[in-house]
Amino acid sequence: MYAQATSMKLQNALFEGGNAIKNASPIRGDLALPVANQLMSMLQQKYTSTRMAPLGSTGKKGRDQRSGDIDIAVEMDFSQAQDVQSFIQSKIPGIETNLMSGLEILSIGYPYSIDGVSGTVQADLMFVPSLDLASFFYHSPNYIKGESSFKGMVRNVLMIAILKHVPTGVPNTYFENGHTKDLYKYTIKPKQGLVLLHQTYLGKKGVEVKSKTTIKEDTRVVETSPEKIVEIMLGKGASVLDVNSFESTWNWLASDKFAYKDQRDAIVKDFIDDLSHEEPKNSDGTMVSKVKAYIDSHGWDNSVAGALRRGTT
Repeated sequence: MYAQATSMKLQNALFEGGNAIKNASPIRGDLALPVANQLMSMLQQKYTSTRMAPLGSTGKKGRDQRSGDIDIAVEMDFSQAQDVQSFIQSKIPGIETNLMSGLEILSIGYPYSIDGVSGTVQADLMFVPSLDLASFFYHSPNYIKGESSFKGMVRNVLMIAILKHVPTGVPNTYFENGHTKDLYKYTIKPKQGLVLLHQTYLGKKGVEVKSKTTIKEDTRVVETSPEKIVEIMLGKGASVLDVNSFESTWNWLASDKFAYKDQRDAIVKDFIDDLSHEEPKNSDGTMVSKVKAYIDSHGWDNSVAGALRRGTT
């Protein structure tokens, strides 16, 4: 699986509505943002200078849709999470909370009553060093406005597939048999931004091994600005607006504006493979099928997209 698996699993945990709170239920789509604003207003009574914002599809679904939970980024070090937990418990006695150190998330069962509707929704407070990076990585298109037919996760899988094939300026090294020894590639991490990874097929015994490992101490942050990350990824003139959805990202990739046209076939192969790994185990495979259908009708000639159109892949 691709190098960003951990971050994608975290994104899925956030966007798919986890089960961290036992007595929580999905919330009506049009109520999610007002309830998120209520919660943030309560938090800002104490944390007045802390930036926070809803993540993902909160506020981007209509009345007839449901959100499994509400995700909120809090620009604060996780070391303060217990203080936040205690504050919330003091404001809402008896509230169910779940502090998850591994994910650096505080989940709460937030009780709400708005527009004649009452309930308890799981709200996940994600502690992040940069609100801008979190909002960029955990972005979701606006489904009320019809901005996309796909989840934000599909857009992220495509972005990561593209970044794997963007030239890094650091040459790979090879064994005497011609096999890759050390490789360098970009990926994006929600709390760091664009990073350069060093991976190797050199085992501990000094011989070639089948599975590559990441040399964590060599990981280097390259860029933290979302706008600059997008320009590195897609080419000159690209902006965050161009990666608003899977469709907008793909359309740039398939256009003459894309900076790395010679890498498009390899990108598509990795994208479909990575997306297949992200397909939920209990699904019927429709997510990948729908993506392939979009590629089929929005591709370019003599490419993987063309092969999909001809039914040869």
